Amino acid sequence: MSTPESFGRGDDLIEEISAPDMEEIVGRGPLQLFWARFREDKVALASFGIVVFVALVAILAPWIVKLVAHPPNAQYPDLLDQNFGTPTGPSWNMLFGVDTVGEDVFSRVLYGARVSLEVALIATFFSVLIGVVLGMIAGLLPRCRGHAGLTLPRRHAGLPGALAGNRDRRGLLAR
Repeated sequence: MSTPESFGRGDDLIEEISAPDMEEIVGRGPLQLFWARFREDKVALASFGIVVFVALVAILAPWIVKLVAHPPNAQYPDLLDQNFGTPTGPSWNMLFGVDTVGEDVFSRVLYGARVSLEVALIATFFSVLIGVVLGMIAGLLPRCRGHAGLTLPRRHAGLPGALAGNRDRRGLLAR
């Protein structure tokens, strides 16, 4: 029973909760939350592994070609089909076969991955640069903060729909 002095203060409730039952609250930053969620997502981990593998193959293409393939622009017309002069399929000598002029397809694919990686990095760099500059302008100039600062990003977001012939992003017939 509680005495009239302690009535309504909750002293009897405090005694029931012991210190070992309470867990300490640990704050986590955005990066810690990202890695915790990323490690649990199996599809994201597999996709990350594939991207890293393709990037490593593209970076190491000259050394891989020296080890297991032929130079990318070297022609081997004797490896074409002798009857028709058409490309041949994969073999132990040419892993992906040869193209119409007798060039090793495997080495050309590896060097093509290098070009794709370069284009992706350059496009990412310029998109980040443009976004940072526009964000700085919108943040520093008071007139750009409202409608005018968001006009260009809104137009850019609607561009794929406009290129597809839609009047807005919902579609041509949506009203």
